[in-house]
Amino acid sequence: MKRNLLLLTVITFCLALVCSVFAVSPISANAAVTLKKVSGFEYELSYLVEDAGTTYQSAMTATINGVNVVKPSTEEGGTTEQAQTDAGFRTDGNKVEFLDKKSYEVVVNNEDGTQATTFTVDTTTLPTKETLKYDYTVEALTQYQEQVLANTEVSEDGTDQMRPISVDDDYIVPSVVSLVKDEYFDVENLTGTLYYAAPDQTTFSSKSINDIDSVRFEVTKVGTYSFYVVLRNNFVAMSTVDLVLGNGGWYEKDADGNPTGDVVIPVFSFSVEASSSPRVTVGASEKAYQGLQYTVNCFNIVASDYNTEYTLYFSDKKIDQEDITAYDKTTLEGLGMVEVTEDNGFEKDNLFNSSTKSFTPLKKGYYYVVLHVVDFANEHTTVISRVIDAQSELKEVEYESQFFKNNWVSVVLLTVAIVCFIAIIILLCVKPKEGSNLSTKE
Repeated sequence: MKRNLLLLTVITFCLALVCSVFAVSPISANAAVTLKKVSGFEYELSYLVEDAGTTYQSAMTATINGVNVVKPSTEEGGTTEQAQTDAGFRTDGNKVEFLDKKSYEVVVNNEDGTQATTFTVDTTTLPTKETLKYDYTVEALTQYQEQVLANTEVSEDGTDQMRPISVDDDYIVPSVVSLVKDEYFDVENLTGTLYYAAPDQTTFSSKSINDIDSVRFEVTKVGTYSFYVVLRNNFVAMSTVDLVLGNGGWYEKDADGNPTGDVVIPVFSFSVEASSSPRVTVGASEKAYQGLQYTVNCFNIVASDYNTEYTLYFSDKKIDQEDITAYDKTTLEGLGMVEVTEDNGFEKDNLFNSSTKSFTPLKKGYYYVVLHVVDFANEHTTVISRVIDAQSELKEVEYESQFFKNNWVSVVLLTVAIVCFIAIIILLCVKPKEGSNLSTKE
């Protein structure tokens, strides 16, 4: 019996020893993580947790050097502002500012009170140019280039339909957050400069970046575009100084000035093809009046290096827009339209002026303008305006003044006032005769 009890005790001890050796702490994975930050700057708690390698949850709580990271409170059971100051930090909501140059131990807890992670924040050093850099894998670089190409598809105005990017569109640069590493600051909050080159451009144009997730530039011509992004924080900035441009980006130089090593700052490219045809939208047409010059401004053309040709048609009856299925002369004449030309009996002033995009309707009826656009790639688009109603004549309205009828009392009073004024002037100007004495008889 004693022997069995001794054996059981030995087995229990061994099991306890094994469990103590192989037990895994829930925070051991991040226990050795040290983050480099700068004192005097605010950091979001969520950023610190994510930077330490743990997914942040809004219900998480944390302590720094044993003091709760919550908004300072003097209420009973709360964390006082003085306690945080004594621990070397202060907070504003979930923003943390480290006040001293030292190490801080941060413990993050889940909503149920269990520890999620722990890490150290070191504020004893300052950033250098090596702490802000592109730091990526081949897979991440490939995925980014795929997004670069995907952004050459843009949505049609007012619709969910996608079309290839074309001239006069804005190209949206994908965020480079996934490719950049900043040991001291949140990459999302960095600023910098976008450099981009249009087709046949030998140097890069530049554009300031205030929001890394909202960077764009205008597409001005067909061809291949290149771009790259350099970022900066409050202390250091990326730079291409001492680098050389090579295949796929900027490289370190060797002794002969040639690219060497891996890409330091990658350069990305995409192509803009000629659109299948110029895009023209047709707006509403205003009413016209016979004898009054009418300017056509209902067309909005989106094309590159294009030419236009306008043709004016007339009809004495209104034709529904749905019945106009084609815009060639034969089809339109078949619907009862007549091209406005001198040969067809129209006066010169009634003809369309392409330079001013205007005409003067002299005949009562309905007018239509056909627009034909040809771009530099010899692509064509033809549209027709909505009906221009010229049923009304421009009439001169004779105006009979009603002034005296409506203001006769005022006129009479004004006349009396003028007469009185003249009389006063006369009395003031006329002098009595001198030397005339009146004699009286005694």
